[in-house]
Amino acid sequence: AKIADLGLQFRGIGLDKIQFVTVPFEYDQREEYRGRISWLPTADELWAKLAADEPLTRRLTDEAINAAKPPGSDKPGGGSGGPSDEDRDRAEAAGLCA
Repeated sequence: AKIADLGLQFRGIGLDKIQFVTVPFEYDQREEYRGRISWLPTADELWAKLAADEPLTRRLTDEAINAAKPPGSDKPGGGSGGPSDEDRDRAEAAGLCA
């Protein structure tokens, strides 16, 4: 129920307005920490902007993806792995998409 409520809060926002970003990181080069990652100093900027509800800089969103243009697609809603027409119709009927 909580996830459904969260989804309803996004109704009317527009898929192009919801972005997914990766916290800036680097791989740890020390042998004993192989495979671990460390956040870069720019991660602090990301957290500060999110906490203050401020727009993210182009540098932080350069590689962001959004639901309107899934990874691997050339245009909004296209490409492999995107929702089917039936899924889109069901979501729209539920009021989750414009």
